[in-house]
Amino acid sequence: MPYADPETGNKRKKARRAGNPEAARARDKAYYIKNREKIIARANAFQANNMDRVRDMRLRRELGITGEFFNSLIAHQGGRCSICWRKAKLVADHNHETGEFRGAICSGCNSGLGYFDEHLLTMIGAMRYLIERGSKHDDEAIKSKRRSWHSETKL
Repeated sequence: MPYADPETGNKRKKARRAGNPEAARARDKAYYIKNREKIIARANAFQANNMDRVRDMRLRRELGITGEFFNSLIAHQGGRCSICWRKAKLVADHNHETGEFRGAICSGCNSGLGYFDEHLLTMIGAMRYLIERGSKHDDEAIKSKRRSWHSETKL
């Protein structure tokens, strides 16, 4: 039966859970098994209707930054990746060992860092390999891109 005062109900529920956490976990598991589809549909609807809020909660929980800070960083970078300078949807890059936020980069560059397992010597080896065997690199084009990006973001 619902309580007239929701606070009273919440206090009793918390006390019951604290008194017997194993039984509470068993009840939660049984409820989830019985109502799995409904729970998943509710979670998906919440995420679809609150994408910014879900992203902000994830950024705060996983990286310790706010959505507002991340959005201001993207604006400061002119919507460009910190590595390749392309205008793209940017993602939050972080150090996988420490969990520390590093910056906003595009998905392609983020995947590249992941493929190289963030090992600097491996990345330097890949750069040397491309330089020695020919690649799309053009020093003037890169310098021009860099100048254009820096002038747009007014660093």
